[in-house]
Amino acid sequence: MVTDDPCAEEEQEQEDYSICIGAYLTDPEDKIGHAFISVEYPKGQKTTKGFYPQDDPGDVIVEKIIDPKARILGVDGVVDDDTEYLKKPGSRIKCFSITETQAQAALARITEYEDEKPDYHLLTNQCAVFAVRVLRAAGQNIDAGFPMRPTALYETIGP
Repeated sequence: MVTDDPCAEEEQEQEDYSICIGAYLTDPEDKIGHAFISVEYPKGQKTTKGFYPQDDPGDVIVEKIIDPKARILGVDGVVDDDTEYLKKPGSRIKCFSITETQAQAALARITEYEDEKPDYHLLTNQCAVFAVRVLRAAGQNIDAGFPMRPTALYETIGP
C-alpha cells in the first residue's frame, strides 16, 4: 500500500495481527475436549499454545484430574505448543484482529503461565480458562461457559 499518510501505514500494520481461540473434540461424545490460543503476526508467524496437566498423557491424566483430591489440590500444569490443532480436522477456530500492543499483551500472558507454572484444575484452571485469559489480555472476549470449558467454547464458536 502506497500512501502519504503515516497514520494509514500504522493502521495497516496493526491489522496484520490477530488472535485466534480454538477448541477441539476428539469425537461428538467427547465430554472434555481441548482449547488453545494462537497469536498471529505479520508475515504469517504464529505462536500457538495450550495448557495441560504435566504428566503422562491419556487415562492416567483423566484419572488424576477427576480424582477428588486432585480437583481440590490440582496437578502440575504446563504450557505446550499446540500448532497441530490449527490444521486438525474438527478444530473450531475464531479469530479477532488486534494491534501489536494487544498481541504483546497476549504473549506476555502466555509467558506468565510458562514462568509461573500454575496448577491445572479441571474446573478452575484448565485449557479453556488459559485460552480465554490470553484472549482477554488482548482485549477480546468469548463465551466459554460457566465454569469455562472446552466443550462450551466449541459450541460457541460453532461450525
